[in-house]
Amino acid sequence: MGQVNNYLWSTILKQTTPADRNPIAVVKVNLQAFIGGEAVTTGNLINVSLVYLNDYNGPLDFKKEFMSLMGHEMTHCFQWNGANTAPVNVVEGIADYTILKANLYLRYMHGMDWEINGTRGKPVEQLWKDYQAKYPGVK
Repeated sequence: MGQVNNYLWSTILKQTTPADRNPIAVVKVNLQAFIGGEAVTTGNLINVSLVYLNDYNGPLDFKKEFMSLMGHEMTHCFQWNGANTAPVNVVEGIADYTILKANLYLRYMHGMDWEINGTRGKPVEQLWKDYQAKYPGVK
């Protein structure tokens, strides 16, 4: 898990020192039967739906789907969210970016329309740079 943590901190979240990082010492994964989503993460607890996993028949093999799911949810564990005040599309977009950057499959886009505001045809890296330019404090 250390390799995943380092990837998230250095490549995605750009948190190069421990002082920059969300102080999560342990991530817990709970597999349970629930309906309503693939997984739900709160703080350092990732709840993965056994119903979703059992019924999965998507375009990827199961292992790659699970890796994508966990990459997305692990991002939530380590990202800052403004004490739950950050817009959900920003929080989810960063977690989706993790999957894209790691060359994993992006299963969903949380209802966001990537065809709006001139984004069509732009690579994800350019969209991120555009976003950072619009909001200078974002790393």
